[in-house]
Parts: sequence; structure tokens; C-alpha cells
Amino acid sequence: MKPSHTSLDQPRPDGAFNWESFTRYWLDVVFPPRCANCGRLDTTLCVTCQTRLDALPLKYLERMLPPFTGLISTESHRAPILRRLIHSLKYDNMPHLAQPLGIRMATALQHYDWELDLVISVPLHPHRQRERGYNQSAELAKVVSEVLGLRELSSALQRTVNTRSQVGLGQQQRLDNVAGAFDADPLSLAGARVLLVDDVLTTGATMQACAEAVIAAGVHSIYGVTITSAS
Repeated sequence: MKPSHTSLDQPRPDGAFNWESFTRYWLDVVFPPRCANCGRLDTTLCVTCQTRLDALPLKYLERMLPPFTGLISTESHRAPILRRLIHSLKYDNMPHLAQPLGIRMATALQHYDWELDLVISVPLHPHRQRERGYNQSAELAKVVSEVLGLRELSSALQRTVNTRSQVGLGQQQRLDNVAGAFDADPLSLAGARVLLVDDVLTTGATMQACAEAVIAAGVHSIYGVTITSAS
């Protein structure tokens, strides 16, 4: 089977041996990529599943959650293809899945007349981001900002407390877990109309805590978007 990602015939400009390409080449040989949705070999998102994703209708699920001026999700988290892609984006080292998912989010946002200045994302604590290697929400925010022609400034919002996972916690436990966990930069955000990006909206506790930190930094207004909503 021909590896899909890397070729050994890509020399480095300085003529040195490209160990990164070499390693990726043989990882593809030994562990060939699989479609994140259907498991087909030699691709991380096959043409069939990409077509299914493109054909999945946008639901425009709206949630009233102070202090957001507007907050939407593109579909319920019960949608199997989105649930599987989000899981692979977060836990299977597939940050490139942010591209099709981010395009879906940006397309949904074009349905609204929200006036926005910049895009930020729900941050991971630095320790957790080092473990994962990237922040999936920041990867989504980059795609959304590029499609919409907005500035992306996820660095303006930081998670200062390494909170426990929200999985399995009730509503009040989630609120308590993330209370005071985020800090926003007023020099970057004051007066701006901000879009906050995350992957899944469950109870909304994390999004709400982020939004409150952003409001405290003096933004004009805060909006939010996620791929799916669990409720």
C-alpha cells in the first residue's frame, strides 16, 4: 500500500537528510491512516464521508446563554458522523479535521448578520495542550476566521487553572469546576465584537465561563459557535 502523507523524495533545502519525512513515511507504512468516520484505509477522511459531511444539513441550533448575544451549533451531537469526527479531532491526533468542520461552522455563521471583529477559541491549559499537541478549538477558530475574513486571536484568552475534565459532571459541578479558570487580555479585546469557538456545547458551563472572562476584559459583545450541541 502506498503511504498517503509523505514521500522520501522531498529533500530539505539545506541538503540535510529529512528525518521528519523519513519517520512519517514509515509510520504510514506500518500504521496506514484510516478514515475518521468509516475506517477506510489510506485516508483520514474518505471522499464518500466528505460527501456525507457536505450533505449534512445545517440545523442552526440556537441557545440562550448569558452573557452571549448569540450562540449557535450546526447540529445535534447525536449526528454520528459529526460525533466521530469531533472525537478523532480531539483524541486521535487529527488536527486537519478542523478544516472541513471549521468550514461547516463558518457556513452556518454566514446565515446570521452578526457584526464581528475577531475570533478566539476556548483554551486548553498549557499542560493539557502539551499532552495533546494542539488545541482543537484553536484549530477550528483558525479555519473559521480564514473563511470569514476575520482576525484570529485565541492567545487573548488563557486557561489559568488546570481544571479536571467536565465529562461526567453535573451542571453545578461543571460551573464550579471552571469558575475563575480563564483570564482575558483587555488590551487585545476591549471594545471588540468577539466570536468564541469550541467543538461541542454540552451544558454551556465552559463557554459561559470563557464569555464572562471576555466580558470582564471590556469587549463590546460576545457571540459563540460550536459544531454540535449535546442538548
